[in-house]
Amino acid sequence: SGLIDYELETSYDLVIQAIDVVPVGDSSGSQPLSSTTQVRIQIIDINDNRPSLSPLNVIITMTEGTLGTLPVLIQTFQCLDIDSGVNGDVAIQVTSGDSNFYLDGNDLFFNGSVSVNITYTASVTCADMGVPQQSSIAPVIFIIRAENQHPPMFVEGSEISVTISDTQPLGVCFYRILATDEDGNDTADGQISFSIAPTASILTIDRETGCLFVTATINIPAQTVFTFTVTIADGGSPSLGDVATLLLTVTTGINSAPEFTRSQYSTNVSEIFQSNETIYDEISCTDDDEQDSVTYFLLPSGSHELFSIHPNTGHLSIATGTTLNFEETDSHSLLVACRDPQNATASAGVTIIVDPVNEFSPFLASIETTVPETAYIGFLVATFRAEDGDRGADGEVRYTLEGNDAFSIDSISGMVILTSSLDYEGGMRNYRLSVVTNDLSETARRSGMAVLDITVEDVNDNAPSFTNDIYQQTIQAATSPPGTFVLPVRCNDRDLNQTESITYHILSNPPLTDIFEIDMRNGNITVAANLTERQVDNATFFVTCRDNIHPVLSDTALVVIRIIEINQNGPAFDSISYSMSINETQQLLETILTVTATDDDVGPYGRITYTIDPSSNLDTIFFINSTTGALSLLKQVDFESQRTHMLMVVATDGAPDSVNRMSASTMVEITVLNVNEYTPRCPRPIYIGIIANNFSGGILDFNCVDRDNGPAGELSYTITGGNLGNQFSIQGSYLNLSTPISPIIAEDRYSLNVTVSDMGNPVRQTVVSVEVLYSFQNDETPVFSDAPYSFPVPEDTNIGTSVGRVNATDGDRGIQGEVVYSLTGPNSTLFRIDQNN
Repeated sequence: SGLIDYELETSYDLVIQAIDVVPVGDSSGSQPLSSTTQVRIQIIDINDNRPSLSPLNVIITMTEGTLGTLPVLIQTFQCLDIDSGVNGDVAIQVTSGDSNFYLDGNDLFFNGSVSVNITYTASVTCADMGVPQQSSIAPVIFIIRAENQHPPMFVEGSEISVTISDTQPLGVCFYRILATDEDGNDTADGQISFSIAPTASILTIDRETGCLFVTATINIPAQTVFTFTVTIADGGSPSLGDVATLLLTVTTGINSAPEFTRSQYSTNVSEIFQSNETIYDEISCTDDDEQDSVTYFLLPSGSHELFSIHPNTGHLSIATGTTLNFEETDSHSLLVACRDPQNATASAGVTIIVDPVNEFSPFLASIETTVPETAYIGFLVATFRAEDGDRGADGEVRYTLEGNDAFSIDSISGMVILTSSLDYEGGMRNYRLSVVTNDLSETARRSGMAVLDITVEDVNDNAPSFTNDIYQQTIQAATSPPGTFVLPVRCNDRDLNQTESITYHILSNPPLTDIFEIDMRNGNITVAANLTERQVDNATFFVTCRDNIHPVLSDTALVVIRIIEINQNGPAFDSISYSMSINETQQLLETILTVTATDDDVGPYGRITYTIDPSSNLDTIFFINSTTGALSLLKQVDFESQRTHMLMVVATDGAPDSVNRMSASTMVEITVLNVNEYTPRCPRPIYIGIIANNFSGGILDFNCVDRDNGPAGELSYTITGGNLGNQFSIQGSYLNLSTPISPIIAEDRYSLNVTVSDMGNPVRQTVVSVEVLYSFQNDETPVFSDAPYSFPVPEDTNIGTSVGRVNATDGDRGIQGEVVYSLTGPNSTLFRIDQNN
């Protein structure tokens, strides 16, 4: 109901509602019922957008000086296509024109030998990769102009001497200063302008012709010499020029200088004139002096070597051994001069305009090409380039196309394009067209002809199509082992000879693609796996057919297979009972054992679920994986608390209705094994014992315990440090002094390390410290120093404030020499003393 565009939205999800009808007049109170389904519409991408090429017209002009080093960058193009996928992939290339053009990426370069004032052309095409292919074409024109290379030069050198009579009439050209420029007068670089200084004088000069004129009456003594500066400049950029000195000698009116009848002559000459033929006879020079005859000659300028002039008549002819060629030069500029016997000279300009003759017929090479049947209207088929040796209208050609209306040719560019659609399957496959060229000569037109042979290329432009949109089938799981034929799907293809290249595939949709398979050649779908082990009852999947011809086209259809069966068998365990021993340190959720039950039914009826019977009250301690039957711990067990656990495991099939559901059970006995899990513990980390002179025997009892049962709870004691000379030993849990120690050699204290170990595996240990003090004879009484003491205390002193320190010493050794302080007397309750310091 509206426009769709793959580039804006690739799919649409719809909800369709079906409502039943309650008849009019129904008094039962029934209400309409409805159901909904979802539909996804996938938009298929087509190549509906032409690539955009920017810029679409390129005209670049450069001079020799700005050209620089080759290759030269002409233009950077932008080639884009808003289509998606392969339809939006683009390629840019030079499709016709001068071979010196090439593309590097999107940059167009020109590389090769160049000629000035020549136009180089090319066509740049931006094409997509879609079917049908679309493209855009940009014509390119590249012109190289000549640079101003040569300065103008005076023909007579840097000093020019001219003699005139004092009776020279005003405003009459009496002498023409000649200058040449090798750039040629057909360009601004070769066009010369003249100027003279000083300007406020008796002379002036024509800016374009170089003719000298007297501007004031000459009334000065004879043989007076005037000096002028003549400057010439061309029209190039930058402008080049030259300077010469003009020496003008004024004489009395005795001799008259010769004079041409015109300052400029012009004539038209056909390019077919032969050598020594007179081409112009109107050049005339006169001299007012009686009996003075003049001699004609050509001054060096332009292309004077192509011509000759008769010295007596002034008739101009083509020089011996030379010809005129309009295609090379269409005009020639000459300077003719005449001289009287007194060497007085005059000059005039002559322009020879060469008239062309239509000498050549357009030459056109025939072309053979192929065009894909999916080519779009406007597709560039071929480009003809006619060659005509003539210039001007005689060398300018126009193209016409004869033979079929499916193609047309541009009369100027020679580009042949497609004007109607092609069809390899239902239309012509070969075209032979005639391309006719005519020049535009106004006198005698010439023509040429070439053949354009076009072969229509077969393209995969028709996608294969399934005979149905949906294929449906119902099969029995129990009677459909692997290899069972289910149903066929079929595709047709309108393209010629391509139906046999079609292949069929199931689109990936595990686990359905593991249950069924399709013969890729004939589209037959068969069972690929044991349906009794399937996970679904209704298999719905997509199949596709592909033609496998570039570009590959395909179609998709839906396959729905319903699998049916009944619950005939109940689960059965592979063992009547199970038993397993585990350590009391068994990791939680780590598999202890796996119980296995089987059910000969297929589908959900043969799918087993495992549970622990809740009546055993062990489902809080043990956990079973409902799918695999793997049994593990949820809670730690303890050998010391309970050494055996009996639990019942139930296997139930997956029948949809609980009435038909079947189950089986088995007993699992779990025995808990003792593990040395406790470390010995002692009442204190440090033990203190006292010995004295003549003492031997037991010093102290360690009284350590271990919560483990059996050997793991039995303890042994070992002195592992400080027992120099092995003076101490251990019996049972008692520390003993082996031999009495004399006070003379006794130390104040002995520091020992004792390791307490159990008999478990692995062994667990605890290390305690023992300080054995030696009790010497108490001979000395503690003595206070600096006694008695007096400490002043303000009556507002806070409780807890230190008011002073007393000090006492005792000369005895060992613990008998250690002093402990205490307060006595009636006021001892008001104060507190630190018993140690």
